[in-house]
Amino acid sequence: MTGAAWGGFDIDPIAVSGEASDIRRRREASETRRVDVQSTVRAWIEDGGHRSWLEGQIGLAVDAQHVKALRAKIDLVYRGSDRRWATNYLVRGLERGRLQRGWHVKVPPHVLTLRLPSPQLNADTFVGLTKSTDIEQAILAYWGQCAQSATRATQEMIIISAIWHSALIDRKRINAVDEQLRAGSVRVTADGQWAWVDWQDAPGNWQRHVFDPYTTLLILRWLDDRVSGPDHPMEATPKDQESPSLRLSLRVWRTLRAKLGSEAFGVRCWSDFLGAAQAKWHYVLPPALAHYAHGKINTASLPPHACWRVLLGKRLAPQPDERAEDGEESPASFGADGKGKRGRAPGQGARAQPAGRNGEVRALMLGDNRRAGVALAALRRYRKQLSDSRKLDWILCDWMIALMRPSGRTGNRLSSARELLTRVDRRLDAVLGSTLPDDPSIWNDSIEAIIQCAPQSSRGNIRTALAMLDAHVRSVRCWEHPEADLGRDEGSVVDAQLVTEREFQDVMQELRAQAVSRECEVAAILGYRCGLRRTEIRGLRLIDFQGRVEPLLFVRSHAGRALKRDSGRRVLQLKSLCTKDELGLLYAQADASERMAHASPIARDLVLLLPQASDPSVPLPEESLLGPVQDVLRQICGEGAIRFHHLRHSAANRTLCDLIEAAVPGASQLLDPEGLSRDIGSLRHRALVGAGQSLRPLVWATSALLGHVTPQTTLGSYVHVLDMLLGQATRLEAMALRIPSMTLAWLGKTSPSSIDVLRHSLKSDAASVTPQTLTSVLIARHVSKLSQRIPLSCPWPAESLRKAGRRSAVAAENAATRRLGNIVEALRLIHALRNNPKAPEALRLAGPAACRAIAEQTRRWSSLRGPSPARRATSGYVDGTIRVGALALDRPRKHRLLKPRALERDAQSFLAAWRAWHSEEPVAVERVLTVHWARHDTDDHAIVFTDIEEAQLWLSAVGRLHSLGAPLLLDALQWHHTPNARGAGSAIIQRNAWLKALQMDGVTVTNAAPRSFARAKPAPAAGALGAGDGNQRGHSGGMLQALDAASYVMTLSILIRAALGQVT
Repeated sequence: MTGAAWGGFDIDPIAVSGEASDIRRRREASETRRVDVQSTVRAWIEDGGHRSWLEGQIGLAVDAQHVKALRAKIDLVYRGSDRRWATNYLVRGLERGRLQRGWHVKVPPHVLTLRLPSPQLNADTFVGLTKSTDIEQAILAYWGQCAQSATRATQEMIIISAIWHSALIDRKRINAVDEQLRAGSVRVTADGQWAWVDWQDAPGNWQRHVFDPYTTLLILRWLDDRVSGPDHPMEATPKDQESPSLRLSLRVWRTLRAKLGSEAFGVRCWSDFLGAAQAKWHYVLPPALAHYAHGKINTASLPPHACWRVLLGKRLAPQPDERAEDGEESPASFGADGKGKRGRAPGQGARAQPAGRNGEVRALMLGDNRRAGVALAALRRYRKQLSDSRKLDWILCDWMIALMRPSGRTGNRLSSARELLTRVDRRLDAVLGSTLPDDPSIWNDSIEAIIQCAPQSSRGNIRTALAMLDAHVRSVRCWEHPEADLGRDEGSVVDAQLVTEREFQDVMQELRAQAVSRECEVAAILGYRCGLRRTEIRGLRLIDFQGRVEPLLFVRSHAGRALKRDSGRRVLQLKSLCTKDELGLLYAQADASERMAHASPIARDLVLLLPQASDPSVPLPEESLLGPVQDVLRQICGEGAIRFHHLRHSAANRTLCDLIEAAVPGASQLLDPEGLSRDIGSLRHRALVGAGQSLRPLVWATSALLGHVTPQTTLGSYVHVLDMLLGQATRLEAMALRIPSMTLAWLGKTSPSSIDVLRHSLKSDAASVTPQTLTSVLIARHVSKLSQRIPLSCPWPAESLRKAGRRSAVAAENAATRRLGNIVEALRLIHALRNNPKAPEALRLAGPAACRAIAEQTRRWSSLRGPSPARRATSGYVDGTIRVGALALDRPRKHRLLKPRALERDAQSFLAAWRAWHSEEPVAVERVLTVHWARHDTDDHAIVFTDIEEAQLWLSAVGRLHSLGAPLLLDALQWHHTPNARGAGSAIIQRNAWLKALQMDGVTVTNAAPRSFARAKPAPAAGALGAGDGNQRGHSGGMLQALDAASYVMTLSILIRAALGQVT
């Protein structure tokens, strides 16, 4: 490890900030007390015989009992802030020893402090608050003067308005917005509700600032002036040697002093104006948004394509594929077998790996979906085989082993170690070759060169991995040379994506339409509603789901799965997070796992909630459990970069928006404008925050749901809508202003009379027209005019779901028929209700009313007597025909469960086609189903026609189903002809009559022995033509059986609709 000066237990010097004397005096006293407390703890460490801690001995093994003794002494002596200072001083020193000196120590947790939602009023902010009214009046008065003199808008006026009305109070963001305004990169929605500029920061994350309506009108007027004539000249040309930020501050200050007369009310410089705006917004905004506006929270906004998709609520045409700059593969792109997902081989499109050099370690880490213990054993064998510690492969092996640490949960997970390895291994191989240098200066130069050559978008991630590897190399080689200068860590790139509530509902509907397993639907629910990680979903046990009194989900570690961090342990109230239908799916899955537990000799504590059928203690592979969900997500959202993990991101954003609704009205509608999950919003707030007045900070409640230690991770990596929330808050604040009609007409570049006419056109009572409605109409009108000359609207056209490859949705259905959309669940539900009309699993899936309707119609259909002689002689059957519209059923039918997975997929395709066709032409579908069941032979899995017109109708229906996405049935059938012994003409003549009428030239038709059709009235002149799957009597059918299952469920849906009064 490095031999640099050890400062693990150094005491930080006294640092005081602030200008007011009373504040500095209090802070100096607090800092002095902190230094005294930390000095006392340092003396305790030395008196306890732990001088090796203070000296920073390498590889030290720290006894846990000594650490506990010190913690107990601190808790006994100190209280409040003193206890926090003392504990965190000890924790910081031990943590530095573990990271920098390789200590073997169990570091106790920090003592955190929860600050009040808004700090008390103090002298630093009071001066700024006293100026807010004067500044507000000065801005409005200046706008009034501009309206009277028809003055052109300037960029300085826009910046002043954005600072005061849009909470643009961070200096870095002010400079970025100024640069984007100069480039004309303003975006406005067509309805006039949202206007913003976006840019990419140093790490490559997207940032966005949303403007209030009045600033938006000012921007549009300024843009109109720019495209209509020459730019308005600056009041003064700044010096060339001044920096851009200084030039901006000078320009804004000159406007404040000359136009607003700011010196008259105490604003004597640019900093005074910005400080007053910061003080104003600090007390107006909720705490999280105030810190975000101040620039104290580093977060990543949605990329432009995703932002437009969320705001418009439409699927957009996909943007061009953007390949990674460095061509590296992420471990997430590999499947369970080590091959690239979706048929792409590992490394395809990336820089080729040199043969025989530094490739074995990556193969051992990425080769298959093994567990950490298996990977560690393989790494140890390979390290022993190398035996030379100077080999780069040896040091990478040793690094991976040290990272994962098989003892307990103190190390990194296998996936995290894979990610770190893939960031640096190929780069090190390209610079160093296969051997580690003996000279530490060469090593320093090499990793510094890697940082300099890395693309800006991934430099932060590479720097983090190289810093960890550098610390490990110095520990192994015992180098005394100073550490390498890896530069300043500017942060990493965040993969920001979201799924709205409507998109999630469409995802669940499409999953049912594609007949995916119930486990996939449950995984999607746990990811989107509960915010669980992929490993947490796969590792859930049956005993973690408690549903006897209240549905609870325990997220905790066990022998087969360790949580990422101890903070991940949590208990989730599912009733406040999931809808009733989603809870029914969770209960049904728990019942299925319970049956597997009873049938398996494995202990119940080891049975998983989403297990494999062969072994209930083994989780389903990620590719089969999460892969279908990810495919449907990309299909619905139109985002090629969206992943299953983004359901967890969506849970974080949805939760924060719902919790902050009371402080920022309209926040919950950002991701759910239709209010589809409004019912569980209040329940979620009660479960996470508490009833009545908030019992815990909202951001901390969101972090607790996700299992994060602090909100820093939640806000920095998961929350992507702070810009929209800030825009919503500033828009509500701006709408409280009372702008005269003349000023508003100048902002909207219209006349005062037009404003009055617009008020009356919006509503008969002009006084009741809200400012938000009025400004939105003005913005929309201005945008429609400017869009022909300036690109303001969405650059990607909206794309229909049909064009995207998704089948058209059927009409809205009731709860009884909604569950019949998935062929597998429908058949299971019907089967359970046939054996027990009050089956618990069926009731949880569909509810009592829906189960009652399904059971009644199933029993009614199966009770028909029909033409069977056996049923004629048996009591309990009903004579007659069931008629619903054009549907007529005179024969009893019973459902059959489908076993092969391929057969389930075919049946689901037939069912989706039936439903799509029925939504367009219900009468035609009912006529075809009547013919299908009248001519169908269930025992032989065949259909037999004696009437040519009926056969033509059935064949045309099969072709229509194929055009709607169903499999091609005709090629899978085997045709046979049974001649009429009493008919006119030979068997060949009768067969040719069928082939000619049905246009089946080229189709092979076998001949059966002639028979007499004495019972048929009238007798078929050309005999009978039948089609089957080619299976013998009593055996499972093929394609025709899939059609039968889909037809049965479709017919049952029609009967249920009729019974509930939906079909006349």
